[in-house]
Amino acid sequence: MKKQDNMAGYCYVLLLLLALSFGGALVLVYLSRLPQSPVALIRHLQLGELLVLAGAIAVQLNLVNFFKEVSAKAFTDVTGVRDKKALEKHLLELQERSDTLNTGIMMFDLNGLKWVNDNYGHEKGDEFIQTFASYLTRILNSDSFLARFGGDEFVIIQEHTTPQMLESMEGHLRKLVEQYNLGAALPLSYAVGWEVSYKNHYYLMEDLLRTADQNMYIDKSRKKQGRSDEHTHLPAGRHSFPAISEETLIAKIESMLHTRRSYLLVVNDIENFHFINDTFGYQMGNQVLDAFYQKMREEKEILFICRYHSDIFLSVTDITDIGEETALKTTQDRCRRIAEALSCAYPIGNCVIDVGACRMEAGGLSAEEYISRANLACHSAKKNYGHLCYYTEEMAAAEQEHAHIIQSFPSALRNQEFRLYFQPKVDGRTKKIVSAEVLVRWQLPDGSLRAPDSFIPLLERTGEIVQLDYYMYEQSFAWMAAHPGPLPLSLNVSPVHFAHPRSFVKTVQELMKRYRVDPSRVIFEITEGCYIRNTEAVNEVIHELHQQHIRISMDDFGSGYSSLGSLKDINFDEVKIDRRFVADGLSERGEIVLQEIFHVLKRLKKSIVCEGVETAEVSDFLVQAGCDEIQGFLYYRPMPEQEFETLLG
Repeated sequence: MKKQDNMAGYCYVLLLLLALSFGGALVLVYLSRLPQSPVALIRHLQLGELLVLAGAIAVQLNLVNFFKEVSAKAFTDVTGVRDKKALEKHLLELQERSDTLNTGIMMFDLNGLKWVNDNYGHEKGDEFIQTFASYLTRILNSDSFLARFGGDEFVIIQEHTTPQMLESMEGHLRKLVEQYNLGAALPLSYAVGWEVSYKNHYYLMEDLLRTADQNMYIDKSRKKQGRSDEHTHLPAGRHSFPAISEETLIAKIESMLHTRRSYLLVVNDIENFHFINDTFGYQMGNQVLDAFYQKMREEKEILFICRYHSDIFLSVTDITDIGEETALKTTQDRCRRIAEALSCAYPIGNCVIDVGACRMEAGGLSAEEYISRANLACHSAKKNYGHLCYYTEEMAAAEQEHAHIIQSFPSALRNQEFRLYFQPKVDGRTKKIVSAEVLVRWQLPDGSLRAPDSFIPLLERTGEIVQLDYYMYEQSFAWMAAHPGPLPLSLNVSPVHFAHPRSFVKTVQELMKRYRVDPSRVIFEITEGCYIRNTEAVNEVIHELHQQHIRISMDDFGSGYSSLGSLKDINFDEVKIDRRFVADGLSERGEIVLQEIFHVLKRLKKSIVCEGVETAEVSDFLVQAGCDEIQGFLYYRPMPEQEFETLLG
């Protein structure tokens, strides 16, 4: 009722001022007809007219100030502090800034208001609230914004602050309230919660308000249970990698997507990190990860960074005011600089950090989809010279194609869309076909072929390559059963099989038994890289297959993983030289390297195969150097089953 009386008073004053203003305007009109000289004007006026004129001018000057006061009161309530509308307006203004760093929010909930209203009336309840609000105002400073959130809840928005500063403000309030309660008939009590947005602990305003509110209710629950000694703030973890759940990360990114700003989402991967763990131990690996995280935290442009999983880190940068190109250049330079620092600080060799990035903004995709895009870009970055990849629409199209391949693979396997292709190998001296490698082609319903590079790496990542391999083995064994003779076939073994080596050996044995295949006609090709990464499992498989008199070939030898010193431990029957040795012809140095490799292999009694041979010059050199079999376009390209059978006659 008091508030309504005040508003009525404001209206009466307003009407009076308007009347005076109107009267003053009439006076001014009258005066405008008089002589313009000030001296002549004053002489013309009587004392009363001078008083009316002075009053009109005063009214005009005070009218603006009056409206300012009325406007200010429109955003306050019975407590004399700002109301919820003013709070929402201020939150929006802060959200529109480039960042919310060093901004904190304190939420207060006054206890016992309902009891006071029920027992003493709402007028006493208003006084109860006003008393608490008066103490809140005493802990404010020039960086504070106090507002009533609604009912018995208050909010303080504090700029240029830290968690320690908010804790100090709350401690000051607690002492004031304790002193008041010593002689109060209606003592005050409250629950409080706060949160601060700072480096690597970043919140947007909406997120900040929600978290502070949650912390306040945690405090309220604790105090009800008599646990008021615990802190109401939930600080970041003390560990190098603050714990962050998938749900929290998604919620944080989603809150950013509700703003008008643009962000760069970055995924970082320390390349070949497993070699650091394997070679130097997990303690060294953890030190490297810790150092990388700490150095990223020091970068002022990064709003927050978290360890996503393993050696994968995710960070967000606001690029609204700097643009993508500048942000990407800064990101790439930063990672190179940190990689160099890690290489110098730790005995891990050359450290390389891959960078995948994508743009995030409102009205786009979900947080999960943005993370997926940045992660995909990071995988692609491993193939780029600069180790950085920015997600593009072309990558989106490729991703859709990958999804289509994964979805259509089961039905394609059922419909036998995968075809056997054969590439013969010849004796270097006689040029006669002595064996062949079985390759796979995916023939689509329209008759077109899908190249192996477009689906095999993808199926290896999903693990479905196992099903395709077994299908190809069965088709190959069926072909052998229909074409008896001495011609051996080489079959590729995907690295995925060595996760379950015994299952692989058992399945191969069952298929060979079903089709009564002569083991001497079977050669399994295992890549050099697979052997290095899974030495124990590969040796187990080789031992079991040797028991069945099946030969094993090391594929892609010299592709960059091994050294000649490792040859003494290799149980392979055949070594297949990687095509990169001969792809661009042979230099003098290249010839020397191959001659030495062949010399060692011959002394170890290994058969030698060279692939990728396209010229007679290279072929002649390989034969003279001791190569046993040659495979390449110079002699035969991969061909479908019927064409191969015709070739064999």
